[in-house]
Amino acid sequence: MPTDNQGDLLHGKRAASAKAPDASDSKSKLLYVLLCLLFAGLILTDLGVFGAFYWQTRQVRRRLDQFRQAITKHQHVEQPIIDDVTSKLEAYAIQNKDFQPIAQRYAPLFPRLQPQPPAAPTKAPATAPAAPSAKASK
Repeated sequence: MPTDNQGDLLHGKRAASAKAPDASDSKSKLLYVLLCLLFAGLILTDLGVFGAFYWQTRQVRRRLDQFRQAITKHQHVEQPIIDDVTSKLEAYAIQNKDFQPIAQRYAPLFPRLQPQPPAAPTKAPATAPAAPSAKASK
């Protein structure tokens, strides 16, 4: 019966490697486990970071809504009151000279009380010199 020695050698190697795992097999399994743990940690870290970003955006949106409400309230309720008080103080300062030093101290708050810059002097348009008259030449 003819036997193929080469076939037996390959079959024998295959059986030997299946029975006794060598050191490289255990190292590759360890490397695979460590890599899986690394990816799991990375996924957990990413979830934590994205969760923090999501929470921050919710907080910012909530605060922006509060600020918009406060600005709207200021523009429609408080600003007219401030403008009314300012105009009354301006009128009072104009009518009462005793209040003038105080009004001048806070002049940036009262636009009507700020001193106006003097008007720039305007030059009269230049006229052409008169033609010499006949009397002047005699």
